[in-house]
Amino acid sequence: MAPTLPFPTTEQYSKKKRKRTLDEADRTTETQQAGGPPPRPKPQKTASISTLMSGMDIDSPPKATSGESKTLKRKKSHRRDDSLASIMEVDTTAEKKAVEEETHGRQKRLRKEPSVVEPPIVPLLPPSKPKTVVPVPDDHDTSMNAEKAEKAEKKKKKKGKEAAMNGQDEAVAESSSVPSTLTPLQAQMKEKLQGSLFRQYNETIYKSDSRTFHELVQKDPNVFTEYHVGFRRQVTSWPTNPVQHYISVLSSYPKRTMVVDLGCGDAALAKALVPKGLSVLSFDIMSDGEWVVEADICEKIPLPGSETGGGRLIDVVVCALSLMSTNWPQCIRETRRILKDSGELKIAEVTSRFTSVKDFVALVESLGFQLTKQEQPTTHFTLFDFQVSAPPNPPISPKDWKSTLKKGPIILKPCEYKRR
Repeated sequence: MAPTLPFPTTEQYSKKKRKRTLDEADRTTETQQAGGPPPRPKPQKTASISTLMSGMDIDSPPKATSGESKTLKRKKSHRRDDSLASIMEVDTTAEKKAVEEETHGRQKRLRKEPSVVEPPIVPLLPPSKPKTVVPVPDDHDTSMNAEKAEKAEKKKKKKGKEAAMNGQDEAVAESSSVPSTLTPLQAQMKEKLQGSLFRQYNETIYKSDSRTFHELVQKDPNVFTEYHVGFRRQVTSWPTNPVQHYISVLSSYPKRTMVVDLGCGDAALAKALVPKGLSVLSFDIMSDGEWVVEADICEKIPLPGSETGGGRLIDVVVCALSLMSTNWPQCIRETRRILKDSGELKIAEVTSRFTSVKDFVALVESLGFQLTKQEQPTTHFTLFDFQVSAPPNPPISPKDWKSTLKKGPIILKPCEYKRR
């Protein structure tokens, strides 16, 4: 028994058939207007069994029983389903052929129409920089450029010397500068921390003897670096720098003049005067491996000489803000030991440190010097020039030396920086 196929109602089927007929007529008209092939004749539909039977003069069969009537009804429904399926199959075949004809006509029209070529896609590139044409200079232009280059080189050297005079090297500037990655609050906190460390180290230096700070630096070399970072920050607020003053003064001295810089820091004096032909030896509590010799200047300066004998080779000694420890009179005594008979001692100190300038001069003169010049170019500093004189006569006894050392922290007070 064949399976029963679902099919639409008679009214739905007639509507669908009418619509299909109209669509085929429209496509046929479009195909003829476009010059396509003539429409193919519609296939004739197969007549249904009921229609064939209606035209035949056949005697009606005798009435069947109830069982036979049911069987006949099933057979009639099957025949009707088969006829509808064949009609739908014919209609589907015709529709496929119409679609193929329409496609054939469209392809034919496209062959006749001119083809449109799309432009190629060009990737966007960044605009190229215009080439600069360098004109060929003549002889006059070449000479002018050489003069400009020479002037620029001189300015560059001058700036380098000034930086050396001020003791502000590039490496030092990098170490003291605040990294740009820090926030403003972090930078402010770091600056305050560096300031507090500087005040702490500064207080240790001024309120104890030189051995204390020397041992501290030997245990932790970063102490010396951190101290000088804070010291350079203080120098920027001064109206003048005593080191720069001594550079300008000693630049006029004869070549091969032997100069000793005690408490030199960055050795700015040597970096400025050595290129001018002077010989400069720089001493501080820690060596930099290049310009500075390590020495505790308030204990022993590693140079030959004696107070009463020979072996003294130094012409000038500079103490620019270096009489810091409580035993600073020992530094003056060591200076007298290494200076020639005609040697000079130049001292620069913070004016506010002096309890009595007169007592300070008297103490220095008692160790074998004579004051030749005293000046105060600014309110910050006082400058002294001493000349070597006859050694103390009689020589200083150990007892007298102890009393002299006790006067040191009384005559020169500690230099304390205010909290900012």
